[in-house]
Amino acid sequence: MPPVDTSNVNPIMPPIDTCNANPRTASIDTSFANLTVAPMDTSDANPQGKSPLFARIPAEIRNHIFDLALTAYSGKQEPFEKDSYYYRPGFRYADQILDTALLRTCRRIYQEACLVPFQNYECVEWHYRGPPAKIARNFARGNYSCPWLTSLHLFTQQFWLEDSSWPSKARNVAFRYKNLRHLRITIRHSDWWWWERSAPLLLDAKQKGTKGTASATRHSTAADGFHVNSWGHQFSVFKGLKTFELELETVEGKRKELDEIAIRAADWRFPLGDGNVLVLNPARTKMTGWRGVKLLRGVHVPSDPKEARERLVKDGVDFRVWDGEPEVSEDDCLTYYVVLLIYEAKQG
Repeated sequence: MPPVDTSNVNPIMPPIDTCNANPRTASIDTSFANLTVAPMDTSDANPQGKSPLFARIPAEIRNHIFDLALTAYSGKQEPFEKDSYYYRPGFRYADQILDTALLRTCRRIYQEACLVPFQNYECVEWHYRGPPAKIARNFARGNYSCPWLTSLHLFTQQFWLEDSSWPSKARNVAFRYKNLRHLRITIRHSDWWWWERSAPLLLDAKQKGTKGTASATRHSTAADGFHVNSWGHQFSVFKGLKTFELELETVEGKRKELDEIAIRAADWRFPLGDGNVLVLNPARTKMTGWRGVKLLRGVHVPSDPKEARERLVKDGVDFRVWDGEPEVSEDDCLTYYVVLLIYEAKQG
């Protein structure tokens, strides 16, 4: 098998700084059609016609090869403390590794695969109760300087999301992520209004804010529009967003409250700045569970961990440990219930 012709290798080609990328399953799109600028001029790239990689292997297969080679993984050398607010499935370690040496092999490979690391990179930001700043920055590299990032994951406390400054925050996100295609917002058990008191769970994307009190608001209906200062209305600053994932977590004992929010959320149709609307795809809704240590300060609904898990599994909640890490097995632990709602852009 003849080797790839490296005569056009650029010896000073800068590496892509994504060594702490967060792994993400995403479709591969290596075209530049929807991006503001191409990372580097490769118009003079050698076509590599004698290389089996390009002469015999179809582009679709090459895409999968590049995707596997340029996806981040955890070195599992820097574990988070299990009693921290930010410890959870998918976020158990601070270290993430992404090898980009493949992109330095030749210009033809760079031409086809240079955007794959960015499209597999989910930039993560914590807005309160995240890891130390030094570690948090590792999950958000490039968010101020890279126009090619397409995915953003926000861990937000509910008050941050419903705060009156959210409109300016949304504009700031849209400015920094000009090519944002996928947005996920996660509200953890410890992010709800007055979670320490085990207050009732309330969330309404159409209203200005719930303030965490049942008497503060009535539930909006499908016929209601979005208040101009509601967090849901601020999606109007985003153009080109394709999917929005809303991840909501609580303890098993408050599952009924969370399910009621999920039912009402089916009627939310988020307006986008390009004329499209984000509509829930019920077929993609996921219910998962996991077990973690009890968080300090919180008043938790009493629940036997074993019985709580059995109740959730009986109702089809998925407890498979997808990231390969063992569950917390202590008797005095919490059983978490998570609902993932996925909204897709449709013509308005």
